[in-house]
Amino acid sequence: MMCLGLDVHEKWTTVVALDPETGELRRFDRVPNEAEAFRRTLGELGGPLHGVMEAGWNSWAVYDLLEPLFSRLLMADPAEMKRRMSGRGAKTDRRDALQMALLLAEDRVPAIWVPDRKTRDLRVLTRGRARISQLITQVGNQIHALGASFGHDCPASKLRTQRGRSWAETMELPPLASEMRDRWLAVLTLMEENEAQLETMIRQIASQDPRAKCLATMPGVGALSALTIVAEVGDVDRFDNAKSLVGFAGLGPQVHQSGEELHYGPLPSSGNPWLRRIMVLAAQHVARMRADDKLKRQYWRAFIKHGPNTAKVATARKMLVVAHHLLRHLEDYVERPPQAA
Repeated sequence: MMCLGLDVHEKWTTVVALDPETGELRRFDRVPNEAEAFRRTLGELGGPLHGVMEAGWNSWAVYDLLEPLFSRLLMADPAEMKRRMSGRGAKTDRRDALQMALLLAEDRVPAIWVPDRKTRDLRVLTRGRARISQLITQVGNQIHALGASFGHDCPASKLRTQRGRSWAETMELPPLASEMRDRWLAVLTLMEENEAQLETMIRQIASQDPRAKCLATMPGVGALSALTIVAEVGDVDRFDNAKSLVGFAGLGPQVHQSGEELHYGPLPSSGNPWLRRIMVLAAQHVARMRADDKLKRQYWRAFIKHGPNTAKVATARKMLVVAHHLLRHLEDYVERPPQAA
């Protein structure tokens, strides 16, 4: 068996191969990220091959090229890998690849789940839709700031209302500022059109996915929320219980224990930010809906006792627990009747 550490870059990969039995090392510098180059290089090593690479912006494409050549290929969490890599000295591609190979030989790789191409494709859609919403907010803020710099206060909270758009189009500005305002409005219109088209696409896909259809029966969960949960969770069976899914989303508070003292801190910085964001947004929708529901009552109890931020996180956490059950059993959401006293 050969343990390979692969330090992947945009156009090439540095490979260090370690034989755990003999300690023999072989290094391959700047192997082009092409299928034939990988086959030629790895073919010199025999087998079976076990490899590890860190997750990155282009790592999935390289993973697809490499995976057929390995008996086992792991994708590692880069932040956790950095913590586990020992020793000091200059940081080089060879050194990083060697450290990865050593961790693999010691079976200490912090491996992450590798989604299939369909799941990754779905993530591109839902994450892209979220990014467009963020960009729309940023452009709106630019128009607000432009107006405020010349003494104009927007009468509407959002430029996406008819009143707000009318204000932006008619406020009196100097020639150059007026030109910039018109260009920002054109960008805003274009992004809103794309957002609407993506909404239509997401609704169509969600209506055909049995997992998204089950999730959409929950209060506060629409097509976008349901499809985002499906895309980010992927194979729900990889989570043994709802608690592990909550931890994956980063919605569980940090725990500090010393002796008999136990304290709960803020949410961790780790966790899936896309899943955490959509669950918090869903919790906000639950709080605003007119219909009564157990989740809504839980939100307002936490709101009265701890304030809005804690209420949103607590409700989002509870909703994710419910979502785990629905995905495991493909059941529709049904609120349990209150128990008799």
